[in-house]
Amino acid sequence: MYNVIVLPAMFLRLFTFFLCVTLAGAACTLTGNLYEDNVQPKEEDPHQEPIKPPQMTLTLDKSGIVSLGISGSGSISINWGDGSAIQTTNIYGNNTNFTHSGNGTRTITVAGLNIMRLDCSDNQVSNMNINEISTLTHLYCNDNVLTSLDVSGNSSLVLLLCNNNNLTYLNVNANTSLSVLNCSYNNMQSSALNSLLSFLHVNNISGGKTVILNNNTGVASPQSLTNAISKGWEVID
Repeated sequence: MYNVIVLPAMFLRLFTFFLCVTLAGAACTLTGNLYEDNVQPKEEDPHQEPIKPPQMTLTLDKSGIVSLGISGSGSISINWGDGSAIQTTNIYGNNTNFTHSGNGTRTITVAGLNIMRLDCSDNQVSNMNINEISTLTHLYCNDNVLTSLDVSGNSSLVLLLCNNNNLTYLNVNANTSLSVLNCSYNNMQSSALNSLLSFLHVNNISGGKTVILNNNTGVASPQSLTNAISKGWEVID
């Protein structure tokens, strides 16, 4: 015969309670470890300002139709500076022409992450700020009224046409990929032309390197011309 031990009902209830508490604690610990191992990414701050694309500005001294040629890739925006709606579009490689008619002197702002070519020639442009556009490889700003031009931020420039302006000085020391530079028909004195030639890089460029500086106010010295030629440049003066 076996003796049957009958536990009081109160003891059974207490035992069941403590068992449930123990199992629940173990479950919470396991769940917490799982969340620690799988850290969730932080949510983006809705108040954080988006990254602004590089931009350039062109100041025009004329009314009427303005024509710009731009190539590159991605989205660009153009603020024509006359109160009209900002124009936004996508460009894909090949040159895209933009025309706009406005009145009076105005400053045009063009913004984009990958602008590679700008043609703003023959628009009566009196001032340009293009240093933020480090992707620019081809710049056509000829036949304007520029008195100065800063290309120190455009180290990718391969071609620079700034002829037929009123430039008195030009520094291309930072443009170590240049293969074509036309700065003819400007107002550079001999000292400015000598400085320009001294700034020309010595890097080898497939297809050669050409600098055109005829019809300026002054003329470059024979020594400056010789030095430029020794660096691999064809000089047209």
